[in-house]
Amino acid sequence: MDKLQRLVHQKLWWKKVDEVVLVGTKPSVETKVIANNTIYEADPTLLYQTEKVVVSGKEGSEKTTITYQVDAQTGQVTERDHQKEVTAPIDKVVKVGNVQTIVTPIPIKEERRQDPRLDKDLEKVESQGEPGETTTTRVYEVNSQTGEMLSHTETSTVTKAMKPKDHLGGNQRKQTTSSSSEYGVRKCYRCTTC
Repeated sequence: MDKLQRLVHQKLWWKKVDEVVLVGTKPSVETKVIANNTIYEADPTLLYQTEKVVVSGKEGSEKTTITYQVDAQTGQVTERDHQKEVTAPIDKVVKVGNVQTIVTPIPIKEERRQDPRLDKDLEKVESQGEPGETTTTRVYEVNSQTGEMLSHTETSTVTKAMKPKDHLGGNQRKQTTSSSSEYGVRKCYRCTTC
């Protein structure tokens, strides 16, 4: 070998660098969504079939993190650690008005009674009467998954009594007595022409 070749060979030999291979070991993260449920609950204080959200709810998640390690000799990547982090979902809660109230009017009835103080064939209305009310209350069960109204129990009560219209009828014969007028002429009480 000549001198020049030796010199080039020495320079190359001293400048030789090992090959460095970068291997990714960044952790992998996988996130799955866990759906939340909606739960319906009966609430007798709300208007019938009115819905009110009392807990808005939130989806949950399952986060899986896998970390890796590299064998420096072989360059092989292997799983080092496997971690799961679960955030539980929060269910949405909806209150549903489950009490139905139905008010039905009770019509006025007429009652006729005899009044000995009134003349025969004379009728007088003593009271016009007032309609009453019957209140029917239905309490429904609520399907906790759909909010649908199911079977019910029912109670009816008279919440306002009906007052009848009173007619008073006379049963006495009219008196046909005469009296003197201002001018001394007697008139009967039946007519104005006498």
